[in-house]
Amino acid sequence: MFEQLLLFFPGAFSLWLRLWGAKIGKNIYWTSGIQVVDRSLLIVGDNVIFGGQVTICSHIIKPRRNNLLLYVKTIEIGNNVFLGARSSIGAGSKIPDNEYIPFAQQIYPKNRLSYQK
Repeated sequence: MFEQLLLFFPGAFSLWLRLWGAKIGKNIYWTSGIQVVDRSLLIVGDNVIFGGQVTICSHIIKPRRNNLLLYVKTIEIGNNVFLGARSSIGAGSKIPDNEYIPFAQQIYPKNRLSYQK
């Protein structure tokens, strides 16, 4: 709830993430409902727009044989990127500069897909 309150003040959410160790560029537009799970493992370039209810998670747990495997990797978002509402970005994803991610896309771990505009 505290983080959602920060969204009402320009620059406050970016500052909050920087305090956690994230590398956040300039002119970032955060919308309500955004969820950043691993704040210190996020790199965001300049002029990025996040649609409503975007989820960013830099870790994933998956079954492996008779055990569980924890995969943790930084997420990198380039400059001039638009992330459509309800999109999810997984651990290790790298979104290049000038990218447009449509509504409700799932960017899976290690995914480096390029969407055409």
